[in-house]
Amino acid sequence: MDIDFHSEYIANYMKAVENTEPPRLFHLWACVSTMAAALGRRVYIPFGMVGKIYPNHYILLVGPPASRKTAAMGVAYRLLKDSTNVRFAPTDTGGQRQGLIRALARGSEEAQTKEDVAALEAATADPFGLTGMEVNGNHTEEGDEAEAPIMLDRCDRHVLSAFWSELSGPLGQHNHSMMDFLVQTYDGDDYRYETTKGEVTVRETLMNIFACTTPATISITLPPTADGHGFLSRFILVHGAEVYKDVIWPTMPDASLIMSLKETLSFVNMNLRGPVNISDAAKRVAEGLYNTELDIADPRFSYYKARRFTHLLKLSLALAASRKQLTIEGEDVEVANLVLRLTEKGMSDALGQFGMSPISKLKQGILEYLRSTGGPVSASAVRAAFHRDARPQDVVEAVSDLVLAKNVVQTQNEQGTIFLSAKRVKREKKSGSNHNLAQFLTEQKDS
Repeated sequence: MDIDFHSEYIANYMKAVENTEPPRLFHLWACVSTMAAALGRRVYIPFGMVGKIYPNHYILLVGPPASRKTAAMGVAYRLLKDSTNVRFAPTDTGGQRQGLIRALARGSEEAQTKEDVAALEAATADPFGLTGMEVNGNHTEEGDEAEAPIMLDRCDRHVLSAFWSELSGPLGQHNHSMMDFLVQTYDGDDYRYETTKGEVTVRETLMNIFACTTPATISITLPPTADGHGFLSRFILVHGAEVYKDVIWPTMPDASLIMSLKETLSFVNMNLRGPVNISDAAKRVAEGLYNTELDIADPRFSYYKARRFTHLLKLSLALAASRKQLTIEGEDVEVANLVLRLTEKGMSDALGQFGMSPISKLKQGILEYLRSTGGPVSASAVRAAFHRDARPQDVVEAVSDLVLAKNVVQTQNEQGTIFLSAKRVKREKKSGSNHNLAQFLTEQKDS
C-alpha cells in the first residue's frame, strides 16, 4: 500500500488483499472489524460518568450484487477463526432476537456449534486459502473440525462477533424488537428480558457486527423510521459500487505476511486488556474535530453526525490496538478521522433511496437497472422493464425524482426519443496500488 498507516498490521492487511477484487474500503473496514472482534470487552475507553466506550463496531458493506462484499468478509472471518478465541454469532436467526440471546447467554463454557461454523464458512468463501497454513504452531487442514479454544477472560463470556453475508437474514424485516436489542448490545449494556419462567438477565453483553447488503435490500429490511432510530446511527455504512480491479487469476500473498497478521491478532486477543489511555496530543486533535462540519448534507444522517465522535474514538482505539498499544496517539485520531471522511462520502449512496419517498424501492430499482446496463436506455424501455412493478405514472414520477436529484441523466436525440443513464461512480484505478485511497488520505492530511 502506498500510504503509511503507522500500523504494520493494517499495512500488511492491505498489502495481502492487493490482488483481490473487493473495493479497498471494504477490505479496510474488514481489517478494522478483525481488531474490534479480537479486543472484545477486555479493552475500553473510560468515559467519565457516561461509562465505557468499547472497541466494537457495527459495519455494513453496501453494494450491488457481485461487488465482492462477502469476499472481503471471508478474509476477515478466516483470520479471526484461525488465530483468536472470538465467538461467532449464529449466521441466521430468522429475524428473531431469541436466537441471538441464547447465543449470548450460552457463554464461553459452551463451544460454537459445528452447524453454525459450517454455515458461516459456506457463506464466506476462503479467498486466501487460509486453511492448510501454520496457525500458532498447528497445521490446519480443510475440513478440520477442531473447535476454537474456550475464551480465557470472564468479561468476554457474553460477547459475540457476527459475520452476516446478508443483513436481512438475521435481522428480519421491519423488526423493531431486534433493532432495540442490537442497540443495547452495541453499548455493552446488560440485557433483561421476560420469559414464561420470569425475568432473565444476560450481563455484560457486547456485539460486533460485520454484515453485507444491497441498497435495494435496505429498503426491504429496515422500517421507514429507521433513520430516526438509534440503530442506524450506530452503523458505519461502507459503499462500494464496483470492484477495485479485475482479478481473473488470484494469487496467494506471501505466507509470512499472513502469519504476521495472525500473530498480531493472536497477541491482541490474548494480551491486551484494561482501560485505554488517550495522550494529550490525541485529546487536542479529538477536541478540534468534535464540532467539525461534515460533508454529508443528507438529512437522513443527522443522528449519525451526533454519534460521529463515538465512532471516531472507537476507530482510534482499533488503530492503537493494531499497533499492540493501549494508548491512543494523535496520529491514531487523525487517521481515524480521514478514514471516516472517506467512508462518509459514499454513505448517502449506501442508503440509496431508503426513507426518501413512498416510491423509494422503485427508484432504487430503476437506478440499479440503469447502472447495470452500462449505457443510455430509452425511457420507454425503462417503463417496459418495470411495468409489472408499478403503475406507469409511478415510473414517470420516480424517473423525474432521480433526474432532479442528478442521479440520472436525461438526453434526447434528434428524433425526440428520450434516453436515461445513471450517473456513473468513478471506478478505482486498476494499477497495483491503492492510489485513490492513498491520495485522498494524503491530501486530507496535508490540508
